[in-house]
Amino acid sequence: MLIQFVVANFHSFHEPVAFTLTATGDESHPDHVLSPFEGAPGVLRAAAIYGANASGKSNLILAMQFAQELVLRGRRVGQSIRVRTFELSGGEEKEPAQFQWIFHYQGRTWSYGLAVETRRVVSEWLYATPDAAPLSNGSTPAASRKPKEELWFERKTDEDGQTKVAFGKALKGTGKVAERRLKDIESGTRAVQPFLTEAIERNVEALNPVFEWFNNVLTIIRAESEYAPLVAHVVNNADFTKFLNLKIREAGTGIQEIVSEQRELDWERDFPEVSTEDRAAMESRVELLKEDQSLLISADEISGVGSSTMLKKGEGRIIAHLLRARHRKANGGFVDFPIECESEGTQRLIHLIPALFLLQSRPVVLVVDELDRRLHTLLSRRFIEGALQYSCEKGEAKNECGQLIFTSHDTNLLDLDLLRRDEIWFIEKDESGASHLSSLAEIKVRKELRVEKGYLSGRFGAIPFFGNPRYLGLDEANLPKAELAQTA
Repeated sequence: MLIQFVVANFHSFHEPVAFTLTATGDESHPDHVLSPFEGAPGVLRAAAIYGANASGKSNLILAMQFAQELVLRGRRVGQSIRVRTFELSGGEEKEPAQFQWIFHYQGRTWSYGLAVETRRVVSEWLYATPDAAPLSNGSTPAASRKPKEELWFERKTDEDGQTKVAFGKALKGTGKVAERRLKDIESGTRAVQPFLTEAIERNVEALNPVFEWFNNVLTIIRAESEYAPLVAHVVNNADFTKFLNLKIREAGTGIQEIVSEQRELDWERDFPEVSTEDRAAMESRVELLKEDQSLLISADEISGVGSSTMLKKGEGRIIAHLLRARHRKANGGFVDFPIECESEGTQRLIHLIPALFLLQSRPVVLVVDELDRRLHTLLSRRFIEGALQYSCEKGEAKNECGQLIFTSHDTNLLDLDLLRRDEIWFIEKDESGASHLSSLAEIKVRKELRVEKGYLSGRFGAIPFFGNPRYLGLDEANLPKAELAQTA
């Protein structure tokens, strides 16, 4: 589970900004609070982030995704780290972008972070605190006996690209062989490569939990993203297809079910809008397929692909699996339409529902940018309610639940019957253009306050300011009266 994410000097973030999911003393929705282990501070299951357009909401999600992808993919030889830092400070010296994660996974609370610039990972660190085991009488250990945070590694890379790593006992163990092996990995870590990524590629199994958390737990859905494996899951997973069809019918879209149409591949018919270059690249990949192997082609990957398509080789032929939305005709029969013929809202819903199925399957950290994008407000609310329901269905313990973090403009979701005060966040920019985060829990409000009304009236900030010359960078004293009247 995610406990805290910190970002600094990245896009619209200048000074370090901390997004934390540690629960406060709010007594509402106690089922929204997770317990990593006995005696640990509570961690929230949900968080909603609000703010005006261009306030930095999507940049916060982008920061999470940037750090995640850097860890999972690393950088190949000759690649640089394409990082965009805060450019409005006015200073000539460029500070590195910084990212830090604190999360609980597999019996430890991990603290992993890195500071990067275009040519190097300037610094990188990993610490971990084992869970406090209860005493024999079931009580919580005293503070003096609680496990302490342990160094796993600290990495520094100088301006010449030389990397040095300090290893803690938890990682290097007691054997000289293990320590020599870590030193070999240290010397082979390129300036632009995270040490964590390099160590995983060199089979340092002790670091697997950290990498697995980024790979299998942290799940980020950008505003325009499609669920790439959708067609493969519809074809191969009956439980998934049943869940998808149930939810799409409940939403009242008119779709009876999502089905897969299978036919022999015809490039002109199946991919008429794909460019010559992209088609040639696809054909090269298809030629490498072995019997019963498949290839997923997504709209995110190649322009001109209407919806995700699976190409599978069987008996020497290439079979295309394409998704169709089945509707009932007036005479009781059925007709199938390509997914891209459905409304944009319906398409968005089709690609969001798999996230609910994922939450039902395992405790992931689901991060959704613009949850309400093209969705009716009631569908957005149902999605949140479903996420909170499904994320705890499989586990009885309070540390086996997933989390939902989302950005939104839908003020109807600012409802204390739906979310706790400490689960509601606001983001806005200051006069220098830097984004800042604040929680509703930091603001003293009456319990009976309608949060939506307070937000829209500007009580919590993080809303657009229309026509105020000070926010347009203009001097009010020098504006003509006609312009002042228009901006009032």
